[in-house]
Amino acid sequence: MNSLIEEIKGFLLVSAEYCFILENSDEYSKRDFISKIQKILSLIYLKTSLISNFDDIIDDPIEKFVQEADWEYIRSKIATKFGVHESFVDIYTPETFNTTEIDSASLSECITDIYQDLKDISTLVQVANEDSIKAGLSELKYNFESFWGPRLIAVLSVLHNLIYGTELEEEDDEEGNFKQVHENFDDIDTSKWIINQQFNNRKED
Repeated sequence: MNSLIEEIKGFLLVSAEYCFILENSDEYSKRDFISKIQKILSLIYLKTSLISNFDDIIDDPIEKFVQEADWEYIRSKIATKFGVHESFVDIYTPETFNTTEIDSASLSECITDIYQDLKDISTLVQVANEDSIKAGLSELKYNFESFWGPRLIAVLSVLHNLIYGTELEEEDDEEGNFKQVHENFDDIDTSKWIINQQFNNRKED
C-alpha cells in the first residue's frame, strides 16, 4: 500500500490543490482563479498520464463520494466566477477525432467533471484498501483518456486565450461574486455535505 501511495504522490498533491481551489473559488479574484486553474490543470494532465496501468483489477463497484448536489454546487460557483467569460467549448475525443461528431460543454461543466473524478479518487485513497484503490485508479485513467482529458485540453485552450489575449477587468470579479448572484447558497455548510459525512464515518470505522 505504501509503495502505491508513494507512486501516485505527485498526482494526489496536484489533485488536492485543484479541489481546494475550486471549493474556495470565491476567495480569489477572477484573474487569480483563472491563472491558478490554468497552471494546475497542466500538472493534472501530466500526472494523470503517468499513472501506471494495473493488472488483476477487482470487478466490485468502485465507491463514489461526490453526489449530484455536490457537483452542481461546485459548477455553479465556477460558472459565476467566470461570469461573462463562461462559454461552451468544442470537445474532440479519441472516438470522434476523425469524424464530424463534436461534443460541447460549458467551461464550468468541464472543470467540475474533472473535479468529480479527482475528488472521488482522492477520498477513496484515504478510506479504501489497495485493491479498491487500484480499481479506482484504473477507472480514473480510463475516464481521463476517453472523457475528461479532452475536456481538460479544451478548457486550457480557452484559459490560455483569456490570460494572454483578453483584459480581465476588475468589474468582472464583482459579476462573479458567488454569494451576490446565488443568495440561496449563502447559508450552505459544506461540512454537512454527503461526501464529507461519508468520509468522516469511514474514518471513525
